Amino acid sequence: MTRHPWKTPCFAAISIFLGLLAGLLLAEAAVRIIFRGLPDGLFHQRGYFVKSPHPLAAYEHLPNSTYHEGMYRINSRGFRGPEYPPLTPEGTCRIAALGDSYTFGAAVTWEDTWVRKLEIYLNELVKNCRVEILNFGVQAYNTRNELGLLESKVLEFHPEMVLLGHLINDDFYNYIRFVRGNLMFHYEEDPDQRIPLPSSLKQFFYNHSLLYRYLSTQYLNLFRDEIEAQRAREQQNQNNNWCPPPEKRRPVDAESLRGINRLCKKNDITLVILDFPVAPWVKSIREKPADTENVSFHLKKLAEELAIKYIDLFPVLVGHNGKKLWLTPGDHHPNAELSDLYAKYLAGILAPLIQTEWENRHEVPSHSGPLRP
Repeated sequence: MTRHPWKTPCFAAISIFLGLLAGLLLAEAAVRIIFRGLPDGLFHQRGYFVKSPHPLAAYEHLPNSTYHEGMYRINSRGFRGPEYPPLTPEGTCRIAALGDSYTFGAAVTWEDTWVRKLEIYLNELVKNCRVEILNFGVQAYNTRNELGLLESKVLEFHPEMVLLGHLINDDFYNYIRFVRGNLMFHYEEDPDQRIPLPSSLKQFFYNHSLLYRYLSTQYLNLFRDEIEAQRAREQQNQNNNWCPPPEKRRPVDAESLRGINRLCKKNDITLVILDFPVAPWVKSIREKPADTENVSFHLKKLAEELAIKYIDLFPVLVGHNGKKLWLTPGDHHPNAELSDLYAKYLAGILAPLIQTEWENRHEVPSHSGPLRP
């Protein structure tokens, strides 16, 4: 009796495998067609960061993405705001704002970021040129990350000035982990650990399959409340430690600041350091906290040594109710009111500097080639 090959167990297993594979490929294609890339809100902020090609930058925003319920819109070059051409328009002084979530504008609209407000105020004060500020802020960045981003991306846009936002935790490298598009504090659990697959396989699927990212997100949503509760407990155990403990901090990352200064000088860019304080949680702010004062002292000293313009923003806070300047009682980021105060204060200081710089440069042709990394 002749035994047909398609009736053997081996052929049946291969047929089932190929059928499943074809089904998964069709499902993958369907997801990509329906959502046409990464859809707004689908992944609940998972995967909106990508690994940076520059080792110091470590990670960057995912280009052409929108998240946080549409509040954050990332352009095609991977930074917040509208599209900008690489070459500066004629008659325009282009400024690059580098920094972390304070510069990016955490949980405020684009129009309410201090970067955007500063651009508006400067254009009212500066009469000899148009001012354009590009927001290169990235959440959880430190000074070393900013050095990498300056070298890999910012120089392509030929800024004449760089505003470097500095915060008390910018000296520390490793309190943030970057895992499959997620930014996590060092003590947080990787949510994907709940998916029973080898880590290398999860990373492969995450990088190459939109279907996997959709299904894994829906699966993890089943544990969302449990994960958030665990994070809240860990934060409480860490004493709401959004920056490293004092024994693990240095006042400033002098090496990276020197690197940023060298790049700016090499490319004829004016560097300005903005020393952002964290508003004390008191009704009437009078004195700068001791740990913030220590960082400011060393940062100002280094700026003087390197002949860098230094602006301390703590005077903006004096006399104000700190409790009305935070986003929420548990979130120290500047709200729209504080962003506006920062912008007005900076505009008064920077406008004369920009006018003088423009007068010194305006007869010099605009950059026509790539800047030197």
